[in-house]
Amino acid sequence: MDAVGVHLLALYVSALSLTCLCVPPGPSTDLPQDVTTMEIKMKDALPSKDDDYLCSSYTAPAEEHYIVKFEAMADVMTAHHILLFGCEGAPYSDKNVWNCPGICGPGLQQKILFAWAKNAPPTKLPKDVGFRLGGSKGIQTLVLQVHFKHKFEENAAKDNSGLKLYITKQKQKYVAGIYLLASSSLYIPPDTPMTHADLSCPYTLQTKMYPFAYRTHAHGLGTVITGYQYNDTWHEIGKGNPQWPQAFYPVKDIIEVQFNDILVARCSYNSTGKLTATRAGMTGGDEMCNFYIMFYTDSSESNPYGTCVFNSSPQLVAQIPADSDVPLPPNPLLDEEAKGHHNHGMPQNNDHADELQTIDLKMKGAKPSEPDAYLCAAYKMPADEHYIVKFEAMAEAQIAHHILVFGCEGEEYSTSPIWDCPPVCKDGQEKILFAWAKNAPPTTLPKDVGFRVGGRSGVKTIVLQVHYAHAFEESEENDFSGIKIYLTKQKQTFVAGIFLLMSYRITIPPNTAKVHSDISCEYDLEKTMHPFAYRTHAHGLGRVITGYQYNNSWHEIGKGNPQWPQAFYPVHDMISVQPGDKLVARCTFNSTGRNRFTYSGATGNDEMCNFYIMFYTDSDVKDPYSQCGGNNYKNVVGIMPADSDVPLPPNPLLDEVAKGHHHHHPHHHPQVPPTPVVIPAQNTMELKMKGAKPPTPDAYLCSSYPVSDKEFYIVKFEAMADAMIAHHILVYGCSGQPASSNSIWKCPAICANNEQQKILFAWAKNAPPTVLPHNVGFRVGGNSGIRTLIIQVHYAHAFDASEEKDYSGIRIYLTEEKQKFVAGIFLMYTYLLSIPPNTPMVHSDISCMYQGENPMYPFAYRTHAHGLGRVITGYQYNNTWHEIGKGNPQWPQAFYPVHDKISVNRGDKLVARCSFNSTGRNRYTHIGQTGADEMCNFYIMAYMDSSTRNPYGSCGGNKLPLLVENIPDDSDVPLPPNPLLDDAARGHHHFQHGSGGGMTSDLTNLHLTFDSSWPQQSVTIGQVGGVAVDTDGNVYIFHRGTRVWDANSFDVYNHFQLPNAIPQDTIVIYHKNGKLIRKFGSNSYFMPHGMEVDSHGNMWITDVALHQVMRIPAGAKEPDLVLGERFTPGNDDSHFCKPTDVAVLSTGEFYVADGYCNSRIMKFSKDGKLIKQWGHSSFEVPPPSGSFTIPHSITAAEDRSLVCVADRENGRVQCFDLDGTFRNIIKVKEFGDRLFAIDYCPLHGGLLFAVNGPSIDGEFVKVSGFTLNFTSGSIIEVWTPPQGLANPHDVCVDSVNHAVYVGELDPSKVWRMQMESAQNIVSDGPSGNTKTLTVNKPSKKSDFTPSVIIGVLLVVPVVILLIVMVTIKLYHSGKIKCFSRGKNPKVFSLQNILPHSHKGFDRLSMEESDHEADPLDDSDQEEYTAPRKQKA
Repeated sequence: MDAVGVHLLALYVSALSLTCLCVPPGPSTDLPQDVTTMEIKMKDALPSKDDDYLCSSYTAPAEEHYIVKFEAMADVMTAHHILLFGCEGAPYSDKNVWNCPGICGPGLQQKILFAWAKNAPPTKLPKDVGFRLGGSKGIQTLVLQVHFKHKFEENAAKDNSGLKLYITKQKQKYVAGIYLLASSSLYIPPDTPMTHADLSCPYTLQTKMYPFAYRTHAHGLGTVITGYQYNDTWHEIGKGNPQWPQAFYPVKDIIEVQFNDILVARCSYNSTGKLTATRAGMTGGDEMCNFYIMFYTDSSESNPYGTCVFNSSPQLVAQIPADSDVPLPPNPLLDEEAKGHHNHGMPQNNDHADELQTIDLKMKGAKPSEPDAYLCAAYKMPADEHYIVKFEAMAEAQIAHHILVFGCEGEEYSTSPIWDCPPVCKDGQEKILFAWAKNAPPTTLPKDVGFRVGGRSGVKTIVLQVHYAHAFEESEENDFSGIKIYLTKQKQTFVAGIFLLMSYRITIPPNTAKVHSDISCEYDLEKTMHPFAYRTHAHGLGRVITGYQYNNSWHEIGKGNPQWPQAFYPVHDMISVQPGDKLVARCTFNSTGRNRFTYSGATGNDEMCNFYIMFYTDSDVKDPYSQCGGNNYKNVVGIMPADSDVPLPPNPLLDEVAKGHHHHHPHHHPQVPPTPVVIPAQNTMELKMKGAKPPTPDAYLCSSYPVSDKEFYIVKFEAMADAMIAHHILVYGCSGQPASSNSIWKCPAICANNEQQKILFAWAKNAPPTVLPHNVGFRVGGNSGIRTLIIQVHYAHAFDASEEKDYSGIRIYLTEEKQKFVAGIFLMYTYLLSIPPNTPMVHSDISCMYQGENPMYPFAYRTHAHGLGRVITGYQYNNTWHEIGKGNPQWPQAFYPVHDKISVNRGDKLVARCSFNSTGRNRYTHIGQTGADEMCNFYIMAYMDSSTRNPYGSCGGNKLPLLVENIPDDSDVPLPPNPLLDDAARGHHHFQHGSGGGMTSDLTNLHLTFDSSWPQQSVTIGQVGGVAVDTDGNVYIFHRGTRVWDANSFDVYNHFQLPNAIPQDTIVIYHKNGKLIRKFGSNSYFMPHGMEVDSHGNMWITDVALHQVMRIPAGAKEPDLVLGERFTPGNDDSHFCKPTDVAVLSTGEFYVADGYCNSRIMKFSKDGKLIKQWGHSSFEVPPPSGSFTIPHSITAAEDRSLVCVADRENGRVQCFDLDGTFRNIIKVKEFGDRLFAIDYCPLHGGLLFAVNGPSIDGEFVKVSGFTLNFTSGSIIEVWTPPQGLANPHDVCVDSVNHAVYVGELDPSKVWRMQMESAQNIVSDGPSGNTKTLTVNKPSKKSDFTPSVIIGVLLVVPVVILLIVMVTIKLYHSGKIKCFSRGKNPKVFSLQNILPHSHKGFDRLSMEESDHEADPLDDSDQEEYTAPRKQKA
């Protein structure tokens, strides 16, 4: 009788008097009479490397059997350990032997049945207890995993290590199971005699478990592992020495574990003599902490398996018995039996035996004209499929800072022999194959592994990109740096790929010894990857970069010094990364000695943080490439191993090899014109008001002057005005006629035919004359594009009848002499602004990317604000901050000189910050034209090459908010007092505070309440794709019936996989009172998504399965217009790919959000002809304007000439004019990272209703509905129905009947929120209770194209007054209002007010439960459950 049998016999005897514990009858040494054996062996394994994990599978018996005994057939000298797993379906692979830890097929959870190591003896189960397998349910496949200690020689005998199972058909009274406690986070410091790793969690099975055996497992440092049950008393399950044979030892006491009892284990380690830290991992250099509990339970338990991987009760563990870490007494016999433990070796690369061919991928005679140039050249791959098995650089670090090899599925970006990149592939979908820097040596791939190219591989073209360290002189020869690739036609067993982890945002403070930049994401490829090499990349401040796999344990993939040769270094441990595992990297920088901030960027003055993983995977993987940007799992990074930032020891040899690194030279500023001293022969021209007499304060009046047919250059501006009369003066240029032929007219209408005016000059506050630099002038007349000059004067006050007419203006000095440089104005302005009362510091930020055709060189700047402005600062950002200028807008608003030489290149960022102080003002202040309002303008006067056709530009709103978060700290520090300038500027704004503003709606009192009475008739519906209302208030619902969008709905090519249409009626129409009008649509639609009803009652729907958009006429059931090809996804002009929504204009033109795949907006004529399209996907962080990550909902704000899009995965609203020109972004923190749907209401100055969705970035964000002020972008109210919102998918507003509807996926419901009935019109601005948020603010487009200087402002006060008066009249008549108002804004929930449940819609009963999502799937279910795929 073995030890287990002895113990279990004692257990049986004790159990005779403990029948209340439900302990089974005692065990016996006898096996059932019908017992048979089943040998589960490796099927001729030949491990090709040390620490190889190999698997073989066996089909379980067709009839139900029970395993009653396990016996090893193995030798510890060969097998480090053996595990036996069970799968409820097919195995991971159908090969006889495969590389694991891939165990079970896709979506199947493996169950551990047995574990053996260190020559452990057989394990026999108690009588009437067995592991259940076979039959129609449960374990269908057994998988044997053997961890081989070392590589076999090619001539060695193949291995058949395994386990013998003793099985019986006799049904056992009790079913056996395994409960595993395994540490997911482990850190053992060096040279430490005692370190603990603790585990604790509640027991979660519903049936009681009775432990009868236990097993411990650790590697070489483990000294003792102890496991306990805690139920207000500590009960030791077992204590083991993991250096002894790792058998299942008997549990000494009778223990009954009930639901919610706590299971606890402690592993103790001794690292004395080890000089490095140790972490959790699979190899002998790592450690493990496993405590296995083998138990029996009632046979009714269908899944007798459980795991615990965290220390969820640390306070309890602090009270663990004091002897938990006391080692067992020495046992020389067991020590001897266990000998032969862990002898792991290093993996080796093998040369390919077949004959190779080479291709030299070289630059085709490059001559970079500037430092930090990125140049590309392309090469076609062979027509037949080949495999790259080696890369060898033909370059020197003194010339090439780094080289990248990309693969394109189609054509290269350019047909030129050499072109400026990063545009690499024509379709924008390049794949990185290789990277070299710092004189790195050749890289040879492992045997049977290659990068697949040519043929049908998905890589038809290879593009070589070289980053040149410096510009070439004229005398230097052309460059032919490159990479030699070695290819073979022989099909490789495994295909190689690259997984790139990169940091998008790096901010390194000056003189800081340690700065981290972290990256984390979920591995998202279809099959397991096996890393075999890694590479690190940073610039001069990088000290160490470390990459990990995290799957509840940390496994170091590699650690590198980015100042050494940036080769691909071998991964030392055997690591298998499975879908769902986390990949993490940390870059550590040292900026000691650098006296400035450093940011991410492409030049040597910037920094990078890249960790490349070169891996192999199954050859059937079509696209073995992926990348990850940003830190998406901060909770995981928070427990990163402590030595992640510990640099590698010095290596003078590698330091020497890598020399020649980044020798970047600073950018050369082109020859700058000297400061202005000479004015060429000139003419003067006086641009004056032609006898103005403003009838009202804050009047804007204009006069025009034609320009000569000859080309002239303006070289000086001089004001003929007084700040006591003119608040400010602007000079504009038009290419055609002025907006009016009158000598004086009310503006801001400037140019005729809505032409976009160009601003040339601005004056205010008695500013002195402005003289341009030598050889610089504003080009006017002739072919300049400016044929008319307009002067606009903003008058501070109204003129009395006795006052004389005004002739304020600007004198311009012109010359016919052609200037070498053309001058222009770049205006940065805020068009939305909300300054709370009595607040000493309020910011308004502006940011955008410079898109000019040529570099611009700022030489003067001007700031403009009204009475609250304190300081305005403008910057250029090109991975370093460069101040263009800082001004006090209360001083003379002249053009002041730029002190530094600044060159703004295409792609650089321009940023400005206006800071305001509202102390003493007891109301809100908003953007506007009057003295009671505010402005925020920063003008850049710059010169450019004379070839520049349009030297004018503008930037409105904060388009780069994440960049602005890092604006220099002194951006809002006011300039020192200057009494002289204060005195010169006197005469500025003499407006009475709070006097202007007229009658405005108090948006703070808009309020929603839940309508529990709607609908009156219930209809069973499925997931709600879309909800809409018509002009009569009828409600339209487009739902999915019994269909659920899950990971199996579409294949990887977006083809729908289900053959039949939804059998239920998918379109339901309700009267506004809640009575059912009709329903239809059965057997017609496959995956309903978006719905809209236009002003003529036409229904517009999108079906993502059909990839179609359809229009159904009012009253009809069948569409009269269908766009897109049925079931055929595409991205051309006649196809969609999962289109999401439609917005329709009153003209019949309509917009389609397309959608899940194409990230674009398409505009169509009323008869369905494509007019234009815009939008694209982007991996940039933050995402640029005009890019989308699932444009999920679209709404038209036709009164503002805008169309707005819910950019779902970017958590923002983007608005465009009706022709697709970007206008603004609305993004508030309450949205979180995902915004699902929006709808616009034109009343009350414009309201936007929105719903968000659950966050997938690990941060809690409440799922809610939002009412927003469309003008300011601020939240008026946050609302939910009483039950809360879980998965809202669409929202619509009924502006006639004052209701908002929200459709949800799960629960499948439509909620009605009613607006309160109080009416209230108040004067002045919003109350101080209004929620003010930092947002990127939207613009407003008027009928007559407003001035660029003012952005898109309020219309003329007289027009406003008329509109408000009409609005008030109609409002009180009840003819218009989104809704009436009552209470102040607040986060609103009716949970405690309205106890009624929603009685309208009940979800259909479905056999299929919510799908646990594939992270690559874009289904609506995954909209709420699945982590997003990472983008680069």
